[in-house]
Amino acid sequence: PIPMDRLNELQGVGSLFRFLQSYPGIRTIRPGLEDEVLRGALDVHIHANPCTLLWRSQDVIDVAIEASRAGMVAVCHKDHHHSTVGTAMMAQRHIDYLFDKGEIPTRVACYGGVPSTFTLDSKYIETALALPTFKMLWLNSVNGEVLIDGNRRLRPEATAWIQLAKEHRLGITLGSPSQSKKYEGIDEHVGIMPVVEKIAEIGARCVLDHPLAHFTPKEIQEMTATDGIYAGIFGYPTLPDVMKAPVVDPRATQELIELIGPEQCIIASDEGQLLAATAVETMRILVRLMLCYGLSREQIRLMVVANPRRLLYLDA
Repeated sequence: PIPMDRLNELQGVGSLFRFLQSYPGIRTIRPGLEDEVLRGALDVHIHANPCTLLWRSQDVIDVAIEASRAGMVAVCHKDHHHSTVGTAMMAQRHIDYLFDKGEIPTRVACYGGVPSTFTLDSKYIETALALPTFKMLWLNSVNGEVLIDGNRRLRPEATAWIQLAKEHRLGITLGSPSQSKKYEGIDEHVGIMPVVEKIAEIGARCVLDHPLAHFTPKEIQEMTATDGIYAGIFGYPTLPDVMKAPVVDPRATQELIELIGPEQCIIASDEGQLLAATAVETMRILVRLMLCYGLSREQIRLMVVANPRRLLYLDA
């Protein structure tokens, strides 16, 4: 939660001038300055139609076309309830067709994954492995299956999912327990730590889903202390969102990146709602904000290129 005095500052009429004073670099940024940084980037967390949670402003093909025009090379489509692996495969066919005809400048890889919403049966993963577009597991998705037992130990089924992720080179996006009503109000940090510890023990790769919305910077630092576990710097809650976060504190994201370092962060959009920016536009704004923070282009490219590639096992 934003302290009340800080909240009043962020909503006050002088907020613009305080921002300009805190981040004078904004005066040097021009539209398109982010193009160089985004060249070769991956967005590992797009929301697009088809979507079973909410209608989105674009479908997966729309996002991939915009990503190509921005010089990006991959997108990964998330649905909180159902597999997106087949959707990604069909989108890939059309994107390849457009690229072969010369209608888009770069080939964009379209990836999907499976959420833990209705089952932790390993056959769900094993079946999806038949398709080459399978790249991500989503744990603690909206109303996802509980991953821990009554003694705060990881359920064997959840351990099996993590082991399969490591064995088959799948990234993991790990949400907070509060995203699922099935947890019945468990403390966020208590509920997630057994999962993080098992991911670290097995050596899988994971990005925490918008952790600043649920955890303190020190808790996030603890969770990302292991190589291969990253903090997600997503549209939510870094950027204002009329549905989810009408007021945000840009200083919070800056302080987290300074605390854990760009080496432990991944930038992704996590937007596309009808009342929010599109995925690629969100990536552009996030890159501009990082430049405002004073981060170098090399540091930002760690977060939009190198670390996402590593999460999806595209680094070798």
